[in-house]
Amino acid sequence: MSRSIKKKKTGGKSVDRSCGNNKGCPACEGNRLHKHKKKELTPRGKRLMSLIFTPKIPKEFSNQVKVKPKVKRPPPIVWSDSDLTRLINLRAMGVSFKECGPLTDRTMSACVAAVDSNNLYGSISARRHVLIKEILR
Repeated sequence: MSRSIKKKKTGGKSVDRSCGNNKGCPACEGNRLHKHKKKELTPRGKRLMSLIFTPKIPKEFSNQVKVKPKVKRPPPIVWSDSDLTRLINLRAMGVSFKECGPLTDRTMSACVAAVDSNNLYGSISARRHVLIKEILR
């Protein structure tokens, strides 16, 4: 056994010694039963919003609804086989997508999408290996 002197236990309850979740203290009982009281206050099957919505648009504008016209997108430009071959060769030489865009008359993101959607990664790496072999001869 240790020779230290044990301190007396002091109560940590702020309201009452009988305070606790199931002891009957009104403060604790109110906290514990809050969700049940909240359900009783709401109408059947409906939840109440915590904030009250007040519209900020004047009523005189309610009849004047503007409908935006639908904007037609231009038809997508399809990549031809020669364009894809040019893109494969450029990427195999190490040209960035940013530089491939103007060289193929497309945008950078169109080049990225073409490589991804046509799954050209294998073709680019194969072409890169061919170019390396040609250089080393």
